[in-house]
Amino acid sequence: MLGSAHDGEVANAGRLADQLIRKHGMTWKEVVLPVLVKPAPPPPPDDEPATADQWREVARTILDRWGDMLRERELHFVEQMTEWRGRPTEKQQAWLLNIAARFKGRT
Repeated sequence: MLGSAHDGEVANAGRLADQLIRKHGMTWKEVVLPVLVKPAPPPPPDDEPATADQWREVARTILDRWGDMLRERELHFVEQMTEWRGRPTEKQQAWLLNIAARFKGRT
């Protein structure tokens, strides 16, 4: 209907598309722009601690894909994790994984 000659139909189709995208927790940016970021590496097994580089990559992926959907405090935290030196604490790792898990399945 976006190609309709009737302005009302075009507006209604756009409105319904926007509602559908928001209903599924997505943004227009995610729908329209191609995914140019490589997928985040899987979290390490529980018995194998992650390196700082792995956590930085997870944080970068979160920012690139879902940065506009993060809460202010989460955004600040994830931004800090992209430049974190050394190994994150268990608390930092858990928070980062919780954020990533919230968006899992959204590409």
